[in-house]
Amino acid sequence: MSGAEQAPAGWRWLLRAPVFSAHGLLLRAAIIAAAYLLVHAAGLREYVCILSGTNPTGGTGSGPVLLGVIYVLLYLGLTIAVPVLVLAAAILAGSCALLARKPPAAEDHRPPA
Repeated sequence: MSGAEQAPAGWRWLLRAPVFSAHGLLLRAAIIAAAYLLVHAAGLREYVCILSGTNPTGGTGSGPVLLGVIYVLLYLGLTIAVPVLVLAAAILAGSCALLARKPPAAEDHRPPA
């Protein structure tokens, strides 16, 4: 990446997080949740009525449809993807912790000679 294409210094840690690590999975779950909270706070919930074929503004155009689709996709991400990512992160962290533990030293049970 050239200097003009580099991400701002404050956002670089988002790009460095490994995808298949507990930290990376939790980070992506938090991004989905934050994006949902942002669109919900912005009032995009009213645009979900496009699912029933009505336009919330009463006019025509693809703007409300796009806003409704964005809200629905983020809602589904919050209710389906985020719990899966959190559970996967917990399972991954637990399995890594178990595998990192050293097994107890095996005692020699051979009969004396």
